Amino acid sequence: MVFDNHQPVIVRAINTLHSVGSPEMTPVDSFGNVERCRKKEFAFHYSPDKKLVHVVAKLQDHPGAFASLLKALGTRLNLMSTSSYVLEDGCAIASSVGETLFQSDTARSIQQAASSSVHVMSCQVWESHDGLLIDQFHSGIQSGGGESYVLMHRTGLADMFMEVRKVLGSGGDTILYLQGKNYGRLRVEACASMFGPSPASKLQELSHIYEALGFGSTKITANSAGEVKLILNDDFECDTSTRGGKTCSFTRGLAEGSIEAILKEEMTSEETRCRLRGDDECEFVIRKAKNASAKRTPSPDIMN
Repeated sequence: MVFDNHQPVIVRAINTLHSVGSPEMTPVDSFGNVERCRKKEFAFHYSPDKKLVHVVAKLQDHPGAFASLLKALGTRLNLMSTSSYVLEDGCAIASSVGETLFQSDTARSIQQAASSSVHVMSCQVWESHDGLLIDQFHSGIQSGGGESYVLMHRTGLADMFMEVRKVLGSGGDTILYLQGKNYGRLRVEACASMFGPSPASKLQELSHIYEALGFGSTKITANSAGEVKLILNDDFECDTSTRGGKTCSFTRGLAEGSIEAILKEEMTSEETRCRLRGDDECEFVIRKAKNASAKRTPSPDIMN
């Protein structure tokens, strides 16, 4: 059975199980006994020496439904990644990628194995061809908040920013800064309900949101005067194939606009260190603008 359509989801929770072989991971910190790493987002997979399949199942949204499906697939697949999310109709989608344990297995036999779970309402399976497996089910990427995203290579985006600087000079940096500031302000406004009545206490949470979205690994501190220092050791703007720039203008604007919106103060910023200039990390200092009319008084414990 195939799906008639796959409408945008309202909740998405990805749970990567494990990868076959030696996955390329980038640990950035430690939390408990598990090293943090970049999330593996499956859009396509190439493995010429393996027979891969992509299994998509529509499940009853009942406790144990996902576990029941994984148990059924575990006899046929070495799972590489899996995700699940809830649809607007109250059902759930489970999307799994794996290597077949038996060369004789086909899309049909894997579909039958998955459908042996009583919680599976319908199921569709795609096989790799000449080592290439593409996600042909999902029509895009959507956040848990319902926003649509484009998955783009970091270096490609950084190179595009660098080309803007090359063509427009200092005007290019100004454009990137203003766009970053506007984007940061809009992001905070979109997340206002999540930050509650005291958004100034949520700076750490805000930095973790940007970190999870791939902007860079962050460390953020603040003092009682409302000055905020943001450090990124892998800012995406520095991931260029050339080293023509001298500052991360978009990121500086993003930080300034986000903090300005969350503190409800007119802020100014500067990048005191930058990997594009040969430093080990990028450092941004955001402080209240001189002669600015305060919309609220910063709390002395804005990081608590």
